Amino acid sequence: MVFLVLCAGSPGWAAQGLTFLGPEGSLAPAPFEIAVVRSDEGRTSAARAPSLTAEGAALTAAHHEGILWRWTVTPRPGAREVRLVAHDGALTASARYALGPPTDQVALTLTPAHPVKGRDREATLDVHLRTAAGTPDAEAPPPVLRANVGTLESLERVGPGAFRARYLLPATRYPEVVVLVAFSAWPSPASLEGAAGSLVVPLATAIDLPGRTEPGAKMAIEISGQTFGPVRASGDGHFQIPVVVPPGHRFGRGTVVDRIGNRRVEKVDLALPPTDPLACVMTPRTIPLETGTARVLCATTDPYGVPVDAASVTLTAQRGQLTGPERAGRGLLEWRYRAQGTEVAPDHLEARWRRGGPLAKESLTVNLEQGPAQRLRVTTPEPLVFRGGSVPLEIDARDALGLPRPGVLLEAHASEGSFPPWKALGPGRWEGRYTPVGTGEAGEARLTVAAFGPLGTEPASLRAWLEGGEVRVAVVDLAGLPVPSEPLSIDGRPVTTDAHGLAAFPATDGAHRIAHRRWPGLRSRVYVLENGHRLFPSSTPVRPAQATLDVSIAPPVPVNVRLRVDGRHVRCWAEDAQGQVLPDRPLVVGLSQGTHTAETRAGGITSFEVQGSDAVMVSVADRQTGVTAIAEVKP
Repeated sequence: MVFLVLCAGSPGWAAQGLTFLGPEGSLAPAPFEIAVVRSDEGRTSAARAPSLTAEGAALTAAHHEGILWRWTVTPRPGAREVRLVAHDGALTASARYALGPPTDQVALTLTPAHPVKGRDREATLDVHLRTAAGTPDAEAPPPVLRANVGTLESLERVGPGAFRARYLLPATRYPEVVVLVAFSAWPSPASLEGAAGSLVVPLATAIDLPGRTEPGAKMAIEISGQTFGPVRASGDGHFQIPVVVPPGHRFGRGTVVDRIGNRRVEKVDLALPPTDPLACVMTPRTIPLETGTARVLCATTDPYGVPVDAASVTLTAQRGQLTGPERAGRGLLEWRYRAQGTEVAPDHLEARWRRGGPLAKESLTVNLEQGPAQRLRVTTPEPLVFRGGSVPLEIDARDALGLPRPGVLLEAHASEGSFPPWKALGPGRWEGRYTPVGTGEAGEARLTVAAFGPLGTEPASLRAWLEGGEVRVAVVDLAGLPVPSEPLSIDGRPVTTDAHGLAAFPATDGAHRIAHRRWPGLRSRVYVLENGHRLFPSSTPVRPAQATLDVSIAPPVPVNVRLRVDGRHVRCWAEDAQGQVLPDRPLVVGLSQGTHTAETRAGGITSFEVQGSDAVMVSVADRQTGVTAIAEVKP
């Protein structure tokens, strides 16, 4: 018996026996493909009748394709590893695949720990990503940061598993509670997998508190155990005391000492609004129509910013589906949102905590994104064009759901002639014109129009497929839109996707590694087989939607006579080579039989209705040149 152990990181073929073809590194707990081939000194062939068993996953039935025996592996819920064993007669091979993100812990610290509005404009947020063993996750990609108020910017790596960002305090002057969240999204910034950490920070505010008391008296105010002042009132009794007010404190304790030493204590209304005890964040904020998912995290605090557990928060969405909540930490609740329907407009979510008071409500918005253009149609009302003239074209682009797809990149080619710039008519619709070469004989032109994209902005996955003797690679977002200018590594060689989000390399047999240089968890291992004729695994290609239209080309004419039939109603006119109606051109109308109603003329267009119940041939001729158009009017 030959027994071969192959871990997921092994890139090559077995010297002799069975070889697993599959991904490498830690995998998301989602279905993935695996294949088995027979190998002998670097040469691959099909196994005879292999069987496959799995621990920690379910398997589909084997699928035989070329030299490959393929299975889809679906990890079981909660599994952290999948083990596979393949048998083919006396040959045996095994493989192990780790599941789940390497980062297990996310810790956040803010410096200063309690920034004060009106005194501090920004603070420094440090994020530390650690493995389950508590060691820094040196390969962790940058975390996705969210804040319910204020702004997070300038994220940078400062060490193994350590990142730093600037937190800009909100411009409002009243005290409030900020919730800072770091999602260690994996393997891409748009993923829901990965650990999350949060930090609840009470933001106090520094103000000059005005008031009025006895002229010349000394005034001091105690707020949250801290005394400010005393200051002496002016001759008319006015005073101002610089104070720092933490969230939740609407009143202070004022002490007044008059000129002769009399002391009194009074309650001082700070005239500040109550604290909002509910804060929510969402990631990602843009997801695909119908199937997109997002995480929603809500924090509940008391008026002073102390987390409150077991709060009864309700979260509703106008159109999407919500599951949860689940406890996500002290005072934290988490939901999963799933998009539903085909309405492109953003969906709005609202969270409420009734016991938190009238301010305990939050509104969130998630943008729903269409996929790329997949259906394209190009039409013209005039399939015949004369040299020296042009014909109008209309383009209709739609996504896989049949919805109009605006924003695509249009490219048009013709076997001869040219196209002026396209003009948008509405979502997914454009108009333009086709102009053949001005001189020459009669012929035909094939018009080809392609609609690419639109382009995405945030990488979510890699795709690879065979085309033209190359392996084409695309970086796409959650909706499948290609992302341009993304840094990749292909077999250790740095590559950047082009303006269409694509890259390529020669289809030479063997294993090839593709990885994102900023998001190391976003990687793929593909195998070129059978002298460059097969790729495993192979993704859905990222190609433009295309449509063709054949147009007949006629020699140039001085005028063109147009004739339109709608039932028994006829409209006719003469136009120049550019399709402009000639308003004063006399026309002669003839019928093969029967009569027609009186002719009416408006804007150079003549109209009439053919009478009788039989089919009639209608001819319309330009009196000056004899150019004639003929059409049949049917009963």
